[in-house]
Amino acid sequence: MTAEASPLRRAAREHVAAALLTEAELKAFTTLQAQAALRGIRCDAMELDNGRVGYVVSRWTFTTTSTTLAELEALLRRMGVQ
Repeated sequence: MTAEASPLRRAAREHVAAALLTEAELKAFTTLQAQAALRGIRCDAMELDNGRVGYVVSRWTFTTTSTTLAELEALLRRMGVQ
């Protein structure tokens, strides 16, 4: 099964925020999302009011946002995501 044919890939592509990401950005985000999930951290992409993509990170009662993939990656590293 190719990456394009996977159900998860199709679901991600259908998401509004995913449609705003380039293929490389989507791959980077889904990789970070999977790594975060292994540590019990939820990570979601969403469309902001200005039409750009933002990222929401949650664990237990802690929730914060990032506006770029670089910020998201730095935040997740501080939370122990490798």
